[in-house]
Amino acid sequence: DAAALLINNERWAQAITVLQQFRAEFPGHEFSDDVTRKLAVAYEAAGNEALAAEEYERIAVQASIDTDAQREALWRAADLYGAARQAADEARVNREIVARFPYPVDESIEARNRLVELARNDDNWAETRRWLTEIVAADAAAGSARTARTRTLAAKASLELAAPLRDAFATVALTAPLKDSLKLKKQRMETALAAYGEAAAYEIAEVTTAATFEIAELYYRLSQDLMNSERPANLNADEIEHDAQRLHAMGAADQIGMQRYTHHRAAVPAFFEQLIELAFQQFRILPRRVPINVVGIVIIHFERVRHRDQFTRFDFDRLRLIVLEEVRRIGEA
Repeated sequence: DAAALLINNERWAQAITVLQQFRAEFPGHEFSDDVTRKLAVAYEAAGNEALAAEEYERIAVQASIDTDAQREALWRAADLYGAARQAADEARVNREIVARFPYPVDESIEARNRLVELARNDDNWAETRRWLTEIVAADAAAGSARTARTRTLAAKASLELAAPLRDAFATVALTAPLKDSLKLKKQRMETALAAYGEAAAYEIAEVTTAATFEIAELYYRLSQDLMNSERPANLNADEIEHDAQRLHAMGAADQIGMQRYTHHRAAVPAFFEQLIELAFQQFRILPRRVPINVVGIVIIHFERVRHRDQFTRFDFDRLRLIVLEEVRRIGEA
């Protein structure tokens, strides 16, 4: 009663002293749970987030309250540990939330997302990857409990998980004999493409845009690596030129293959800018271009592509990439 009166009058320090003394003198008292709840309130009001968090953790295991109240107490403890900048304790409590309360799904995914942030802040990629993977899996298994928020978090997690696969592709140097190194590079590229394709498939605008850009970069990087790859030492000048043309053609073909991944209108123009640049490099001309015109959701036009006094237009279908024959005639002119 004395503690309750002190709390009602916001005399937090005195209330804490009375409650601590009661707990010490009567450790198994029937009012112990109530003392814990009052201490949590008093510590938090007094600005002692860490001690308040400890009390909320005690509340979370009290048999006298229902599971919803226990879950809410854990969330409060996690937030208070965060406010107190005790990252290890905050992570520990979020792991407990995930383990004890997989439902509601959106809350457990939020706990995983916070664990991603904490692991990332600690430069711990193993833990970051673990919780990113769990976010993707939890959202995929959520069924009707999926929300726009869980899909967004899963999409962002999928995008981040693809980055190491992209980096693994980039580390493969194309050395002679080209056949061997190119096989490994393309295997890693396909793995990265699949990962970015999965991220884009969530159809979350910012993620799909970023994933499509990364896909374009993969093709562009392969084409450039092919052009700059190590040549056999015994080639003469004509063979070197022929080999360079062959490699450039291979790179352009890989770029053209990328079109099947362009699912989002906002990302398409940046890719086609690169594709056209490569195409004209292959034909050894330097066009002057005006901005891309996106027509509906099916056809994209590059208009007024000029070389000397000639004019052409590129039509790009989302399902099939069509480069008009005028391009080749420009290149051969």
